[in-house]
Amino acid sequence: MNTHNIFEHKQGAEHIATPVSIYMVKRLSRKCKHILEIGGGIGTLTYSILSESESQVDVYEDNDFCINELKKNLAELSERYTLLDDCTQSPPRIDYDLVIIDGGQGGYDCGYPGMTENIFTFVKPTFVYFEGVRRKQRRTTLRVLRNRYTIKIYRIPFYFYQDRLYKGGTLMRCYVCNSFVKRWVNYILNTIYESQYTEKFFGRIKPPV
Repeated sequence: MNTHNIFEHKQGAEHIATPVSIYMVKRLSRKCKHILEIGGGIGTLTYSILSESESQVDVYEDNDFCINELKKNLAELSERYTLLDDCTQSPPRIDYDLVIIDGGQGGYDCGYPGMTENIFTFVKPTFVYFEGVRRKQRRTTLRVLRNRYTIKIYRIPFYFYQDRLYKGGTLMRCYVCNSFVKRWVNYILNTIYESQYTEKFFGRIKPPV
């Protein structure tokens, strides 16, 4: 049984990750040693990572219901993840192979305004994956990381799975760059690419229905 089928009938499953995000995160995690997840929910993506790889996961979640369900769903994997239930605290590491944004919409992320900006001011990621649309968080991430990186964006399309249409997500690959000019040219191009007004020319993230 796949991860989505395991979690879709659990308590709090209304907002679990889509099958395409589960698939992408599993693929990415196989080559990752350290992963940071913002918005663990009831543990769908965390479980996907831990069941597919040897990665260590640090996961932010401050909702009491989700914390209880996450602990229950990951009881047999408790030694392989660290739960961060205070979203004002800094993550345990600076360098992460993968950062997953799976909570919030860019305002009160994980109950804390500006969390996306604060995280990426501190953290040095290789990959950043956004589950779902999360346009504001994508813009914030690009703006903060432009001071250190050039970024290549990969659009994960929506698709049908078991007769249902699911939205995809966005993957950003970060490259350390010392050239101010290259970073800003890259940022301007990515800003155009990420604009909701030009998105239709580059492929939608959100399904049209």
